[in-house]
Amino acid sequence: MDYLITQIHNYFDLQDKEDQKWLKKSFWPSETESNVFDIYHKWMGSPVSNPIPAESRMMFQTAKLLETAYCNIFRDMGILVSDQGRVDMMREDIRISGYIDAIIYEGSKQEIEKLKQVEKMSISQEDKKILKGIIGLDIKEVPVEIKSYYGSYKDKELREGKAQTSHLKQLAIYMDSLDTDRGYLFYLDRGAGTSYQFIVNRKGDKFTCNSQEFNLTPIYKKWKRLYNNNILKKVEPKSEYKYKFNIDTLDWKSQTKNAISQARNGHKVIGDWQARYSSYFKLLIDREKTTEGYTEDELKKIAEVTKGYTAWK
Repeated sequence: MDYLITQIHNYFDLQDKEDQKWLKKSFWPSETESNVFDIYHKWMGSPVSNPIPAESRMMFQTAKLLETAYCNIFRDMGILVSDQGRVDMMREDIRISGYIDAIIYEGSKQEIEKLKQVEKMSISQEDKKILKGIIGLDIKEVPVEIKSYYGSYKDKELREGKAQTSHLKQLAIYMDSLDTDRGYLFYLDRGAGTSYQFIVNRKGDKFTCNSQEFNLTPIYKKWKRLYNNNILKKVEPKSEYKYKFNIDTLDWKSQTKNAISQARNGHKVIGDWQARYSSYFKLLIDREKTTEGYTEDELKKIAEVTKGYTAWK
C-alpha cells in the first residue's frame, strides 16, 4: 500500500485532471491581472502543460481552512451574513461569476439584532425593506476577501500598507456586485499567525485603499475585447508577458548581481514571472519561439554582455 502522503498527492493529481474537464463560461474576479493568453486557453479547454503541484494544492486547502476559521469567527460574533456568497453579474455585456469568502453586517450590535428580528418575520421581502426604513436601520452588507501569505518580503509590504493590487481589484468586483462602498481585505501569515486588514472604499467608479487607487472599467473592457475578438472567434491573443527577455536589449545594469549570477550559470531566466508560472507554459514558450532555460549560445552571450558585472554600480 502506498504511503498516505502518496495517496494524497495522487488524489490531487486526479482532481487536477477533473478540473481540466470543466468548461469555463465566465470571467472570474480573481483574473483581474491574469495573462489574456492564459484566460483564453482556459476558455478553449486547452491541455494544461504546467499543472498545479500537489504541494501547492495542499497550500490552497490550508488557505480554505483559514477562510473557514474566519467565517466561523464572524458567525460567532453574530455579524456573518453568508459565506461563499455567489457572484453572477453582467458588465460590458460579459458574464462575471465567482464566490465571496464572506459577507458581513456592518453596524452597531443593537441594530444588527433588530435586523435579524426583521429577517425572521413571515412577511415579504418588500415589506421587510419598508419596515427597515421605518425603523431606520443603518446597516450595510460588506464583502470580505481572505488571503494567506508566508515570508518576510510579503510581510514587509503589508506592514508598509501595500496590498496586492489583484487582490484589491478582486474585492472591488465583489463590492460592485453587492453595490456597496466598502470592502475588507484580510491577510493572515500561515506561519506566524500575524494578520493585516485593508479597507477598500468606493466613490463613484473610483476605488481607493491607502495610496492605491483604481477603477474597474479598464478591466471590464479588456475582458470584453478578449471575449469578442478572441474567445468567440477562436483567435489566440498574444501573451502579455515574456518568459525570456531579449539578451541584447535588456538593461542588465538594472538587474541585481544575484540575478545576473544565476542567469550566467543557467539557474535563472530573466523574464516575467507570470510567464514562468503560466499553466500553459509550454504553449507560451512555443509561441515565443524560445526554449526552456538558456541555450549554450545564449549563456555565452550573457557572459559577454555582463562581463565585469560584479564591479558595476
